[in-house]
Amino acid sequence: MALTLTPTSSVHLLSSISVARPRIFAADFNLRSRWRRRPVTSISNFRLRLPSKTSLHCLCSSSSASSPMSLEVSSPNSQFLDCLIYSRAYWVTQGVIAWNVDVGEGSCYFYASKSAGLSFSEDGIDGYDLRIKLEAESGSLPADVIEKFPHIRNYKSFKVPKDLDIRDLVKSQLAVVCFDAEGRLIQGTGLQLPGVLDELFSYDGPLGAHFTPEGVSLHLWAPTAQAVSVCIYKNPLDKSPMEICPLKEANGVWSTEGACSWGGCYYVYKVSVYHPSTMKLETCYANDPYARGLSADGRKTFLVNLDSDDLKPEGWDNLADKKPCLRSFSDISIYELHVRDFR
Repeated sequence: MALTLTPTSSVHLLSSISVARPRIFAADFNLRSRWRRRPVTSISNFRLRLPSKTSLHCLCSSSSASSPMSLEVSSPNSQFLDCLIYSRAYWVTQGVIAWNVDVGEGSCYFYASKSAGLSFSEDGIDGYDLRIKLEAESGSLPADVIEKFPHIRNYKSFKVPKDLDIRDLVKSQLAVVCFDAEGRLIQGTGLQLPGVLDELFSYDGPLGAHFTPEGVSLHLWAPTAQAVSVCIYKNPLDKSPMEICPLKEANGVWSTEGACSWGGCYYVYKVSVYHPSTMKLETCYANDPYARGLSADGRKTFLVNLDSDDLKPEGWDNLADKKPCLRSFSDISIYELHVRDFR
């Protein structure tokens, strides 16, 4: 097979062999090689020396006829977005972000975009609502962090300013980016949030649907959601909800109060949230994770009151009085059933 690179940046393959798309840029902007000091505008061109908008045209031939196939070289912005998918930094506490990166004489910045608009251009990072410099701390991560996340014990610690509204920031697209001493981008990545979410939004109150004589209350723990509403359906196969109610948030828990007539109906949550896998604000429809009942097709949550007389088998309330005396706990037979086993 002959491979030639013409001045017009076309690749000609004179056989019918298939070739993999050339990798132009590492996924996490890790440019710690002889290209590290290249200008930012050359980030996507450092291997093939191609213009940033070049297309590669392959001519594959097994006979006298050849058909062109275009391969697009990814842009610097798409490469930057690709590296955000791999969230290699950890927001472990309100005041600490852990990242396995050596800043050296450079600097590290934190970016947030509530509209998920982070992008990369020749001028740097665009589309952010907030940009804050993070200070690298000497020494290792705090002992309590290492105990909780032992797999990142050797990561560097970066100090987060105390005046940030973290409860609101966790709802946004987040990134940390490292620059060298001359302001050129070296690395960038997204953030994993379990540590700071546990610290800020720990909750031991009611979740799911709860029935009272006054009505039905719904509670959903979703601290990263930007908006939540509930869609109420009269029947499980209904396409359009009979009622849509917004939920209010308090400390990461979304809740609402509904009428007694909701009992026996079905519902799903409509959630607006930034999704790291798509790097977009997504509108998701989901069952209640604390559901006590589902529709037959599993697509909607059943608002079931387990204390309702309509659901109790005959003699249920008097069953406790009919149980035989238990002489030893070793006489107990316990059966565990998983619905999934029967699918």
